[in-house]
Amino acid sequence: MKEDDGSGPPNRELYALLHLSPDASDEEIRRAYRQWAQVYHPDKYQAPHMKEIATENFQRICKAYEILSDANKRQIYDIYGMEGLNSGLELGQKLNKVEEIKEQLEKLKRMKEQQKTLSHFRPSGTILANLSLPQFLDGDGIMEGMAMASEVQSQLSKRNALVIGGNLQAKEDSGGGVASAVFRHQISSDSSIEFIGSAGLNALIGVQTTRKLSLHSTATMAIAKSLRDGSINLSNSWTRQLSETASGNIELLLGPESSIGVGWQKKDENMSAGGEVKFGTHSFGVSARYTHRFSSKSHGRIAGRIGSTALEVEVGGGRKVSDFSTVRMLYTIGIWGIFWRFELHRGGQKLIIPILLSRHLNPVLATGAFVVPTSIYFILKKFVFKPFYLKRENQKALENMERTATQVREAREAAAKAQQLLENVANRKRNKQQETGGLVITKAIYGNRKALKKGDELRESNDELASQVLDVTLPLNFLVNDSGQLKLHDGVKKSGIMGFCDPCPGEPKQLHVEYTYGGERYEVVVDDYAELLIPHLFVSVDSIVRVHMHKSNEKYREIVIDKGGGESEDSPNRDTYQFPKGMNKPMHPPIETHFLLPPQEGEKPAPSKSSSGLKSMLSYPLKVHDSLKRLGKSKSMELILEGTHDPKDEQIVLSFRELLFLEDQLPAKHNDYHTLLRFLRMRNFDLSKAKEMFLNYLQWRKDYRVDAIQKEFKFVEFAEVKKCYPHGFHGVDRSGRPVYIERIGMVDLNAFLQVTSIDRFVKYHVSEQEKTLNLRFPACSIAVKRHIASTTSILDVKGVGMSNFSKPARYLFMEIQKIDSNYYPETLNRLFIINAGSGFRMLWKVLKAFLDARTLAKIQVLGSNYLSNLIEVIDPSNLPVFLGGNCTCADYGGCLLSDKGPWNNPEITEMLQAVSATEEANNEGNSDLASGDALLHDVGNGENKEDLGNGERAMSDRLAPRKIMALEVALADTNKVSTIATRL
Repeated sequence: MKEDDGSGPPNRELYALLHLSPDASDEEIRRAYRQWAQVYHPDKYQAPHMKEIATENFQRICKAYEILSDANKRQIYDIYGMEGLNSGLELGQKLNKVEEIKEQLEKLKRMKEQQKTLSHFRPSGTILANLSLPQFLDGDGIMEGMAMASEVQSQLSKRNALVIGGNLQAKEDSGGGVASAVFRHQISSDSSIEFIGSAGLNALIGVQTTRKLSLHSTATMAIAKSLRDGSINLSNSWTRQLSETASGNIELLLGPESSIGVGWQKKDENMSAGGEVKFGTHSFGVSARYTHRFSSKSHGRIAGRIGSTALEVEVGGGRKVSDFSTVRMLYTIGIWGIFWRFELHRGGQKLIIPILLSRHLNPVLATGAFVVPTSIYFILKKFVFKPFYLKRENQKALENMERTATQVREAREAAAKAQQLLENVANRKRNKQQETGGLVITKAIYGNRKALKKGDELRESNDELASQVLDVTLPLNFLVNDSGQLKLHDGVKKSGIMGFCDPCPGEPKQLHVEYTYGGERYEVVVDDYAELLIPHLFVSVDSIVRVHMHKSNEKYREIVIDKGGGESEDSPNRDTYQFPKGMNKPMHPPIETHFLLPPQEGEKPAPSKSSSGLKSMLSYPLKVHDSLKRLGKSKSMELILEGTHDPKDEQIVLSFRELLFLEDQLPAKHNDYHTLLRFLRMRNFDLSKAKEMFLNYLQWRKDYRVDAIQKEFKFVEFAEVKKCYPHGFHGVDRSGRPVYIERIGMVDLNAFLQVTSIDRFVKYHVSEQEKTLNLRFPACSIAVKRHIASTTSILDVKGVGMSNFSKPARYLFMEIQKIDSNYYPETLNRLFIINAGSGFRMLWKVLKAFLDARTLAKIQVLGSNYLSNLIEVIDPSNLPVFLGGNCTCADYGGCLLSDKGPWNNPEITEMLQAVSATEEANNEGNSDLASGDALLHDVGNGENKEDLGNGERAMSDRLAPRKIMALEVALADTNKVSTIATRL
């Protein structure tokens, strides 16, 4: 099986060599060149053989940089590959400017367009030969009748096409024929007209017009007049797209044989089905068919027909024998007798041979006619065809290996030399990652897909299989960046990466990686051109073939990654956490799954004066603990709102706090564990990037006056906005997260802009986000007795298409997306986009460009068959009836007006108000301490914790000395005692 067929991605070795994306900027190319030049510069090595290896690879790096840094050469390379460069295309006088290269490309496109037009001159034909076994046994010959039909279609221009056809048929002593012509004109993108004429036994003239009525509906109307008897036939048909894979149609025919018919068709990757019911003035009929594809080459079929002239069942199957040919055998039994039917399809030509076995329904013959050929087929397949094809494939593989043996040997030697130079740095990176519990590649194999599937045989050192794979553990450890991540770019063939080579040219390849991260073992397999991104980020659905997660007992559990709507295994990232079926599986759990960690026993010990320092002071959680204790709440309430912290996350949050504190940038508010963790996760635990994002967030809050919006902003047009923009929170999902719903397809943007402005709606959106963080999440946490920090959202896009994405809509979308992504990160657990039709899918391609990769990984786009996916995540009692649930919220005027949820429970809101009031009392008068005060509260939690529950009688007396003591300890660590003491 050949891998590079011209339709796949180009072989971009130069991008792989510099470890770049094909879309890399000039600055990224320069940075990559500097990095690799440092590794392979010959002056770094003293040993003669190492210097020789370095010189060879350094020249490869320089050559790649020379081409990719030159705009002209890079464009030629992207279009024509190395062949275009080696042919001197870039040196010609006519191709020395980018504009001229583009002109050459346009010329090439025009040539392809001409070839495409020529290819539209498509002939097709059918030969039908009816054979009769009873007639042959009676001595009258086996041929009962024959028919031939042929058609040629020519694309005259972009809008005009001509179809010329004809057919002949003969049966016994009679026969006939018809010649026909159809001229088709495309009036617009939505409508066309056809003029029809035929001569012969059924001579007629007619006209037919087709128009697209809406995004999902098409109508066709035709009128024809028979030249033989003068009768007129009028037909109308309507077709409606019912879902992504299903459509329905209604046809009305008026004339000498009037009828009405209703049909349905469904087709997807694995099956196709259809049915029709038709009633006429003199007949009726019902038919149904189902075809299932067992593989890319074979399928099975069953069909049935019943009516005034037919009663039969058809069973059979077919197989693709080459790229252009398919054979099929069908068995039919009905009132007309017992038949075999053989079909050969090649290109646009068909040969169909029905064989009548008996006109009588003999049970023995009927059974034998089905069992005998079926048995013969499976016997021949098992003992003849399959061994033959396997032998032929193995022979081709061996010939290919012999033909490329020298090329592969040289490539392996070059890869081994490159790995020698990478070894020291790769081992240093590996040791560093091992010390921190980061990403360590323990085993990586690249090569033949079939060989990788036989992992056990590879481990037994099978020479034939081992020669088709390459160990690339070392170069992958080298490519792990300082943040502990590994990324291989999408669309770039992996054999071009430094230290890699192609061990089996022409064969499909995969990369198999085993790695450890955070003390757990993982296994991942990706295709040759697919993106690999590990760990932290959500795994790309299209690129992962399978993922295994190894547990402490050295056994692994398979995780099937699906696009949604399909069945997949539940996949825990921790022992007890279950992901919904069909969901994209993250390489680390959602933000609130730390409540599934085993609770810590006992209280944290109070830090002693001798061991207290900046680190011990920063390590305690903030504010919520003390507030709840002062209210006399139990330890379980404290754990619910704060959650049990993941030790690894807690350590990096501590480091983040230290960084902000030492730079005097830790604020008095918005400094809690969960807020900092959200920004860290959004930046993949890169402290410098997380700090930049967090400080931008604090500045935005100040500039946008977010705190004032919460207190002062009144969205008086709320009720009117809800009418033209249906949205709102409604209930919780099965894990206790708030459910947010928007019905985008029902938005009236003109009415929306009449009752409010985009700026006011954005302020309203910010106030709702603050309400979610400060009220909805804590209320949901108390309701389900575990920490909740994200939402499940549903976006109904029924009827939405490109026309909905107007300039005001784009501006509103981008403003809200910018705020949510930059200032409220990691608050979305899952987004279901439902009722997505073909129009929205076109729009989705545009919208995706505005979304970051982490958000995209949480989104599942579904058609009209979405209910099963929603019910897996949300109980029907929390789903409105318009989404298939049971809730109506009739007392509130509708579900999206109710704001239904635990945050409206009086007992819960009273509890949260008390917590908030206590926190405000604690914060009163301490704003001048800023960064230091945000930490002092925690140090007090370590001493005399039992006293805190006795009321607030001695609170102010105890608080001041504790703050002073903690501040002195922190200042001693940072050498700022005198400065801060002056401030105090």
